[in-house]
Amino acid sequence: MAYSASGARNRPDLMEMTMEGLGGADMLQAHRGLFTLTRAPQITGDFGRLSRDETMREEDTTVSKRGGYKRSDIEVGELTYRCRKYGQEFPITDEDLARFGPYGLNEERYAEIGMAKLLRGEARRAYDLTFGNSALTLSGTTGLNVTHEWDDAANATPLADVRVGIDAINGKSGAVGPQMTLGLNWKNLLDAASTAEVRDRFKYTGELRNMNDWDALAGALSPVFGVGRIVVLGLVTNTRPSGLAGVISQLWDPENAWLGVVGPDNSFTAETATRLFYYEGEGMGGLEAIQTYDEPQNDVLGVVRTRQCVQLASIDTDLAFRFGNLVT
Repeated sequence: MAYSASGARNRPDLMEMTMEGLGGADMLQAHRGLFTLTRAPQITGDFGRLSRDETMREEDTTVSKRGGYKRSDIEVGELTYRCRKYGQEFPITDEDLARFGPYGLNEERYAEIGMAKLLRGEARRAYDLTFGNSALTLSGTTGLNVTHEWDDAANATPLADVRVGIDAINGKSGAVGPQMTLGLNWKNLLDAASTAEVRDRFKYTGELRNMNDWDALAGALSPVFGVGRIVVLGLVTNTRPSGLAGVISQLWDPENAWLGVVGPDNSFTAETATRLFYYEGEGMGGLEAIQTYDEPQNDVLGVVRTRQCVQLASIDTDLAFRFGNLVT
């Protein structure tokens, strides 16, 4: 979708450079691993959903002697998605580019900042639907306040704790551990890897010697936890408004963790706890194209604009489980 502003021009080259610049900023996009990324053909739309009770129901499938088949009458439910636009723009004057451009403060850098702001906002919404989802109370079949905090290396039982969540989701949906994703703050990952319960599983190997490679560590621990994947989260953010001294804090509170079924991307029919819908008519991989336009009457050489059109949604809380009390 093209911008309607006068003089606007698409800058796919700027978008490409920006994504390359953000390539190493894994924490900005890590939350997307907790969602089924779903390419939406329209900004808003309805899609069908079959009842799990119906799809799992045992039926008499015997074909009659005359070749007759029993007919199922499964009612199709309807869900609605509605992508919303988010954006950020930075005006740049020719004086700014002349003075600061040679030192890296140029269009590409402003675009990176704008894209990072979009992703921080997206991460906050992702947190509210997972770690902060009040529908997943920390009791019964929706959550657990662990008995021993995971930073209590001698007594913590992270493997047993996560097994409680796996069993709870399985009991409600039939999903099994390899279909599930465990979302952890990086501190929780290191704490879990330091517990006696976990280290006992690796006492004859050297897989836990390198605690600096979080991806490798998560890969080694996921089969031990009995899950398909561990997503390591660690984005920090400043929630103070402009003009006030910043307060940098962990967006992904290490007090909590999340477990859920995350289905394959771009499937509207897959069972999944959460979805991130993105409108396919704009952007690259769900993030919007970057464009600039001139405002010569305002002495502005151009405006770097980043935007996206997305919706994050909790789809099925039966497929999710939350943990609390993970740190002292």
